[in-house]
Amino acid sequence: MSFPPTVLLNNGLTMPVLGLRTWQTTPGEAARTVEEAIKIGYRHFDCSGLNELETEAELGGKLREAIEGGDVSREDLFISAKLPCTWNEPAVVRLACETTLERLQLGYLDMYSMELPISVDREHFRALDADKKFKHPKHPHTFFRDIDPLLVWNELELLVDAGLAKSIGLCNFNREQVQHILDNSRIKPANLEIEIHPYLPQSDLVSFCLEHDVAVTAFAPFGSSNHSGEDAAVPLLLEEPILKRIGDKYGKSPAQVVLHWLVQQNISVLPRAEKLSDLREDFEIFDFNLDDGDLLDIAQLGMKNVRYHSLDYWRDAPNYPWTEDGNHTH
Repeated sequence: MSFPPTVLLNNGLTMPVLGLRTWQTTPGEAARTVEEAIKIGYRHFDCSGLNELETEAELGGKLREAIEGGDVSREDLFISAKLPCTWNEPAVVRLACETTLERLQLGYLDMYSMELPISVDREHFRALDADKKFKHPKHPHTFFRDIDPLLVWNELELLVDAGLAKSIGLCNFNREQVQHILDNSRIKPANLEIEIHPYLPQSDLVSFCLEHDVAVTAFAPFGSSNHSGEDAAVPLLLEEPILKRIGDKYGKSPAQVVLHWLVQQNISVLPRAEKLSDLREDFEIFDFNLDDGDLLDIAQLGMKNVRYHSLDYWRDAPNYPWTEDGNHTH
């Protein structure tokens, strides 16, 4: 069995360059997906933050089963999770982490990251009907909380001290927000997780992070599967002729081209498998290299500057990170 290469973090630990994002998996799906992924060779599994409680518990049960069955050791796994933006309060950060660990049936996380620089009032969020949670809030002044992300970060540092997290990171922060943490932290962020794909390469932010010894992880590498193509204004990344042509050149799919494009830039990546067959396809990306011409062609797609996961409905929040960049789709 082969395993993905790793990236070296600034604390001396390593992280697999390819992982599996369990975000938005349905009940029952997470366990089946993780079981198959372990057989293929995946060792990095990521839990997102908001509304992922069932996924965490299901993932934890399958990981415990795999460890106790001898299929994999805990030391060989890299498990990452998020502090939900509804828990961006210094006083409850440790409780949030311990709750995630309990659901995952683990003693520590390999990476624990702030999901967003935005802080949402937890009780207000819980009280909303499901169809209203991710809409523009009626009363932004009570829905959002103005909390300096640095205060939350200081509590994540204590999780490292306590052995609950080996590494800590950031998600969806812009350059200025990352700099604020770097300038004032005792423990530097080991990783920044952001939306990256050929329509949104975020080259300046990636370069900034790598220059400051902060690893970069891409989520949503294929854009968004939530767009069916019925809206002609929303481009579908994997249907781009450039990616199909490059894929044909190497006997690879457009998705494999995108994943390798990221890895070749020293960016780790967390694709989400739509179906079990995607797991093996996504894993088979390490046997070819894109040449300079390929990279130049893919760079043309960045001119579209499309951000699929903009959280536009929370644009009024203090610390909203994407006020200037990207053509936002939702």
